[in-house]
Amino acid sequence: MAEAAPSPVPNVLGDQWETLKKIRRLRELYKGRFTEDQCGVLLRHNDNDLERTLQFMFEEPRQIRHVIGQEDWVTVSSVANELRENVRQNNIKADVRQFGCKECNHRWWRKVPTRKMVSRCKHCKRSYKAIPKGQEYGWARFHCINCNRDFESYGMLDLSILHIGLRGKSQAYCLVCFGIYEPIKIIPPSMRNDRRRRRRYGHCTAYNCFSREPRDGIPVINFCVHPMSLGTNVPGIGSVTHNSTGSTVKTFLTQDDPMCEPYEPTLHAISENEHEDNI
Repeated sequence: MAEAAPSPVPNVLGDQWETLKKIRRLRELYKGRFTEDQCGVLLRHNDNDLERTLQFMFEEPRQIRHVIGQEDWVTVSSVANELRENVRQNNIKADVRQFGCKECNHRWWRKVPTRKMVSRCKHCKRSYKAIPKGQEYGWARFHCINCNRDFESYGMLDLSILHIGLRGKSQAYCLVCFGIYEPIKIIPPSMRNDRRRRRRYGHCTAYNCFSREPRDGIPVINFCVHPMSLGTNVPGIGSVTHNSTGSTVKTFLTQDDPMCEPYEPTLHAISENEHEDNI
């Protein structure tokens, strides 16, 4: 006698059953941090698409509060705090990198995971890859070997990105001995020491400088890279657009037992302040 086929889920409950499975999967992935109702709201916000919901939660953590309600933000905050602690314990390797959206003329710095150096422009919401370290641009640190002191000014690590026939690094001169030097590194806002002088930037001898001040005995530097001299906050092409493949999300979706696997989220889920780098 043939075995009876297993009873299928009634059609009338089909959609509800699929939704319930997605809710349970979402709760598992976040280790029960969200209630079933909250998971249901997040899924509905993303057309009941589990992969899109996870991508939204990874890349738009600050929007979660608007979706599930302000009073539930403490739940999300506790997750963010836990993730930041993981970063401090080096469980998630991260680096502060520079990004630039050419279309919006917006340049910023953000802490990102080293395995996925991507950040979203706050204006157009497009995702971009980090600018290569050798092509970073902005407020820079210089070292005068004559005075044995560091000083800060605008700098560019690769003038070739301007496509005007220049190569190498930009230049700036020491205000003490007037020796000309190249930038050592571009520094993010959190590492800057000379903020006040940055606001009253001047004393530039380059022919293209917006505020040129030629003086006797002071050499002419090769090219001024102040944003007002360049006419843009994002020289060159800026950051390359990142086309998400959803690989981070798919990694979570294909884990056999997410409750037992190491939890290693993207740093987009961590509430880090974005540091703007525009004039």
